[in-house]
Amino acid sequence: MNIAYLNPQNRQKSEYRNVGKAKQSRLHVPDGEYLAMATDCKVLKMFAGMKAFIEFNIEGYDESPNEFNSVYLAIQMHEKYGPRSKLYKLWTLAHGRVPNKGEKISPKDLVGHIYQITTRTVTHDEHQKEHHDLMKYSVVDSIIALAVRNNRRK
Repeated sequence: MNIAYLNPQNRQKSEYRNVGKAKQSRLHVPDGEYLAMATDCKVLKMFAGMKAFIEFNIEGYDESPNEFNSVYLAIQMHEKYGPRSKLYKLWTLAHGRVPNKGEKISPKDLVGHIYQITTRTVTHDEHQKEHHDLMKYSVVDSIIALAVRNNRRK
C-alpha cells in the first residue's frame, strides 16, 4: 500500500470530483393554481443560448426548514421580443401596458410582484425517461394574472 497516496496533499484534483454535498430537492406540489411572488431571476447560459429562470415562492405553502418552497419558470432569452414571446406577454401583464417599440424589457422586471400561477409536475427527464416518484418536481406552467403589483419597483 502506498502511504503517500493516503496523504490528501498528494491526491490529484480528479479524485475529488465525485465528492460533494447534495443540493436541496425541488418542490413538488399538486398541479393547480396558486398565488406566488416572483422573488428572483437568474440568467444562465444553456445549450441553445441564454435562459432566464424566474423563482416563485408559493404564498401560504407550509414551509419547514427542510422544505424548498420555490418553483421556477424558464424563459428563452433573445435580442428582440415579439408580441408572441413569453417574456413580452409576461412583461405586459406585470406592467399593465404593452412595451413601446424599442423599449428594453427584462425578465428581472417581473420580480417583486404577486401572480396567480398554474403549476405542473415534471414527470420525465431530459432523455424522456420517467422520473421515480421521489424525483418528480413542479414548475410554473403559466402565469394567469397579476394579483398584486409592487409599485415601489420601477
